[in-house]
Amino acid sequence: MSQIAPQLILADADQVVRKPLDSWDSYDHFLRGLALNHRRTLETNKLAQVEFETAFKLDAIFAAPYVQAAFCVHNRYWNYLQRYSEQERAQAIQLTNRALELAPSDDAVLGLAAYIVGNMNDEVERGVALADRSLQLNPNHLQAWAINGYLSALLGDLLGARDALDQAIRLSPLDKVNIVGALRGHLTAALISGSPTEQADWAGKLLSLNPTDVHGLLRLYDVALLNGDVDGANRTCGRIVELYPSLRKTLLREMYLRYRKPEHQAIAQAFINRINIPE
Repeated sequence: MSQIAPQLILADADQVVRKPLDSWDSYDHFLRGLALNHRRTLETNKLAQVEFETAFKLDAIFAAPYVQAAFCVHNRYWNYLQRYSEQERAQAIQLTNRALELAPSDDAVLGLAAYIVGNMNDEVERGVALADRSLQLNPNHLQAWAINGYLSALLGDLLGARDALDQAIRLSPLDKVNIVGALRGHLTAALISGSPTEQADWAGKLLSLNPTDVHGLLRLYDVALLNGDVDGANRTCGRIVELYPSLRKTLLREMYLRYRKPEHQAIAQAFINRINIPE
């Protein structure tokens, strides 16, 4: 069911776009937003946010589009390295909290909310609690397992993190869109485990699904450096600079220096120091 439900929703979304625009209601705009988001480009991300905002303006008590609109801001940062303003961050948190007020027992809302508050508001412990609540309601919720694992890694619980992330992958191994989050979670855990081999393995799996994923490329670059493979490191670094010319260490610090334990922070800082990009 974890693989079937998203496909049914996307099939509904495909039907929506064939309807006359003047007959669309809130749910139609919500479905169109999901379909746009599924295409995973920066442009469709922005268009999806507009659709979700239209959806909750048409139906103020429909919880799902609130959290989906907030998730668009989250994804622009983590997937496309687009910094958000403090105003955008505050609005995303406000929309998320509104969704939780409207649907405190909706597993999908809880799962996305866990991502947003954990990543955008540095409420890691609250994010784990929201993911746990989502899983109590729906033990097959892939996203909730993935965020539970990722945030558990930030807290330093590597065993719990890996168990949750493996469960996410087992539930839907063919779901390319959602598996990316679980693989990134494994990279978060692998960074502080001290195993270059493990990092290379997860980075390779991530890049096989998304060849331009910056997190996978950064980790392959670092592993090449640690292994003394200068040529390989230079090639990967060149690829990173080509794909992400505006990437700076300041952004990497924001994204990676989020571990709760000082010793894990130190490992992440050493990783960032090795990356040969501008400050």
